[in-house]
Amino acid sequence: MQIHEYTGRIEQLIDQLAKETFAPGLYRPDKSWVLIEITRSAMNYVYLGRPKAFPLNVDWKYTLGKLELSASKNEILQERIRVQVLAQNLKSDLKENLLPAQGIKVTKSICSLEFTDTSVETQLKRVFALRSLTGYEKTVIRYKDSSTNSQDLKLEVSATGKASFYITYRLRGKDGKLGHQTAKVVANARTESVEQARQNAAHIRNTFIKKNKEVPATHFYENKAIKTFRELHEMQVRGERGQELKQSTVNEYDRIAFNYLGTKKDYLSYKAQRQTDFKYPNKKTKDYFVGIGILDRDFNSLTFTEAKKLHSQLRKAIEKNQHQNNKQPTGRQADKVFTYVRTLIDKGNLLMQEHDSSWDMRNSIILFSKEKTWVNPGGNSVRKDKTLPDQNYPTMWRGVQDLRSYRLEKNESTSNLRNTKTDVRSYKLNSLFFEFLMFTGFRPEDAVRIEWSQVDLREGSITWKEEQRKNIKNHNGISDDNFVLFLNNQALKIVKALKLLYGQFSEEVSKPYDTKIQSLKDMNTIDLVAIKAVEQERDVKVSELACHRYLLCNAYLNNKMNANPSMFIDRLEESTGLRITAGSFRAMFQQKAAEVGLKDYEIKRLVFHKMNVNKADVQAGYNMTSASYLKRISQKVANKISALCNAEFEQDTFMYIDSSMAKRIYAALDLDQKEPDLAVELMSDDEYDAYVEAEQRTIEENAQMMLEDFLVLMKDPGVKSAVENLNRYKNRHYKLS
Repeated sequence: MQIHEYTGRIEQLIDQLAKETFAPGLYRPDKSWVLIEITRSAMNYVYLGRPKAFPLNVDWKYTLGKLELSASKNEILQERIRVQVLAQNLKSDLKENLLPAQGIKVTKSICSLEFTDTSVETQLKRVFALRSLTGYEKTVIRYKDSSTNSQDLKLEVSATGKASFYITYRLRGKDGKLGHQTAKVVANARTESVEQARQNAAHIRNTFIKKNKEVPATHFYENKAIKTFRELHEMQVRGERGQELKQSTVNEYDRIAFNYLGTKKDYLSYKAQRQTDFKYPNKKTKDYFVGIGILDRDFNSLTFTEAKKLHSQLRKAIEKNQHQNNKQPTGRQADKVFTYVRTLIDKGNLLMQEHDSSWDMRNSIILFSKEKTWVNPGGNSVRKDKTLPDQNYPTMWRGVQDLRSYRLEKNESTSNLRNTKTDVRSYKLNSLFFEFLMFTGFRPEDAVRIEWSQVDLREGSITWKEEQRKNIKNHNGISDDNFVLFLNNQALKIVKALKLLYGQFSEEVSKPYDTKIQSLKDMNTIDLVAIKAVEQERDVKVSELACHRYLLCNAYLNNKMNANPSMFIDRLEESTGLRITAGSFRAMFQQKAAEVGLKDYEIKRLVFHKMNVNKADVQAGYNMTSASYLKRISQKVANKISALCNAEFEQDTFMYIDSSMAKRIYAALDLDQKEPDLAVELMSDDEYDAYVEAEQRTIEENAQMMLEDFLVLMKDPGVKSAVENLNRYKNRHYKLS
């Protein structure tokens, strides 16, 4: 019904209604919550609104009373005052999501909505949430499709969990007159897409309604009642409502279903399939089957008592497995499994109610919160505090450096290692990966997707063009056509170190081919064709290495690096006693950025957080256009982190370097071609042994050796100059007491 704005107060409108005839409709006086509804037979006081928790596009009509123009002026005045007080109380009740007072008639008008899968899913979630409101548990809201290709589709959603697409139609009787309006469900809105519903609606209209035929009771495929956890899981991960889940999400749900909910046969089958699909190498691990074997059971057969017992058993089995793998048990995995069971039961209840409106919508897992069965409140994962106290930065830094300097001990058995060279390579690459995250604050998954085509070593920058920005999680927040980020000095140094290492890796791959080529050349009869074939094979092999594509590649040189290298996170914890994940370095960067005075929008820009510029700070959009400015503020953060990492060596006392160690480092370096900080990595085994021996000496022993060497060296002017030059490349400081 059309709403007419009346330029006057409500009493003036009532006076005018007594003098002349108004067209039917709703009339809204100035400064009044109460509207006057005029129909052909009556006039009513009405209020338009909705409870606060309802979707915004819902607008119900509340009839507060009748307007009797034949009554006396005093009676009309008293009724108007009563209605205005009632409207005031109604407004307060709706704000608190309470039911209207008794005697108020509610007319639930159909809402207009442009149907898409996203908009429909949003409305379903909002209406289903009304079930928790007292008095609104069985609320039904109807929508009509306002799209141009709507096929007159409508949607009915109930707070009980039922949602259906339907159409309305009328057929002509034998006398040629239109009969009563009939509604026909064409699709289940919980399980079928809008497009499928429109196709069903078009089929019904063309096949039956246009031919004035009755629509059969079952004109399209009905979803069967799904009762087992396995069937519900398949429906969950194979694109419910036509939407595709992320592959990582599908993998996680599959892992929960087959590793924990299934039988041992499911576990072994899933494990073999994963090794086939993803070509995982066979590893001798200590994990064993811990499943609870409910995957093929009816979802409604799980009682609270049994579920509680299974949760406890699963938790103990997982903790035993974690103890055998030297991991700290948390109980979070058992919670994660049973939150997924809760999701599957909810899904099963909704599907069953589609076929039986009296279905009991019970879920035994909901009682876990009341009975305090969860390890974490509500079964939700507790967000870890990823920040690191300042005093722990030197320990963390030494741990990362120890990873980078890893090499096999002479008495270490290599029988259990898959590839000795690859293992050593992995330690170096992951150490550099951690350092890169520490000095950039990037998400691990964003960092591993960076390609060398984006890197400019001369300018020290990384560029994300429009197509490459899709590799960033919150790429929508970056509006630049070519977003350029200049790296701080520390991050650029790491990139150069990676470039140098990748050159060495390429040489290692080329070496067998070069040896073969040299042997062909040393033969009495040189076969140029064979040499050319080997050279081409070598060039192809080297060009296919992932280190030539990705800034951060894995040790096998066949793909980008794993964004969550749990093995090296564990190694870092073993050496430092600190649990630092790949994501922790991002948190450290942001924490130190705030400490050095960066504004929120500056931090967000550096670490690719979503930018709400219009809502937060309009000026941010202009400040962030300068790439050089971004480098300056990034450098401030990197300097702060560097200072913390070297804090225990920052002393006011007189400090020197062990000169004998300095000579060994200097001898190991080719200063024209190699970075000074790569000295340890480039040492020969003999040089490395001498380096370790020097590291193991006490501060006093090093101080005495330093003084003796220093006095001898200072007698030679040429040596004196060389030693002064060495101090620019010092690896460790030693203080005098």
